[in-house]
Amino acid sequence: MNNKILTSLLKAKGSFESKENLNELSINLKSSFLADWSETPDNIETSKFLNYGHVKNKDIGQLEQGLILKSKNELISNILYAAFGESEVPNEVVRNYPNLTKEEWKQIIRVTQIVVSSFECEK
Repeated sequence: MNNKILTSLLKAKGSFESKENLNELSINLKSSFLADWSETPDNIETSKFLNYGHVKNKDIGQLEQGLILKSKNELISNILYAAFGESEVPNEVVRNYPNLTKEEWKQIIRVTQIVVSSFECEK
């Protein structure tokens, strides 16, 4: 794997971009995702939900830029943060990792949220 998606995210993190540049970055992000992880039906479907965009922070009213869930125009890191609290370990995860504790699951969500948020910037 060449980590094209990582390169794409790092390029986008560099500065707060115009909407036009965000469209180009989003197209590059999707193609990088598929190039790195293959064009399986699941990955093609996932790529439709990815975007790099601007979202207004509801708490401070400031624009933020990052990896968003396109259909909801929400930062993926914020959605992951909401899952950090008291989320139960999903059944599929329990089936594959029966010894995984709820606390360990919580920390996996937190690490993932931090990694995703590291590609964000504020205006």
